[in-house]
Amino acid sequence: MKPYHVLLFLMTWFLVLSFLSLVALRHEAGSPPFVAALTTFSLSLGGMAWALIKIRKKLIEELILEEGP
Repeated sequence: MKPYHVLLFLMTWFLVLSFLSLVALRHEAGSPPFVAALTTFSLSLGGMAWALIKIRKKLIEELILEEGP
């Protein structure tokens, strides 16, 4: 479970930094740095959703195994 927490931490920072880049470059839409920041933002958001789904599934499995029949 720990690797997912590290992954979420790193993706959160990528998300925050790319969001700040988008804000700074908002008047230069279409430029390569803006496109790179938008791509990083989108990938970080998607990666965070993927990691959260994996963590949720793992927690549900652990709860089911602990309860037992």
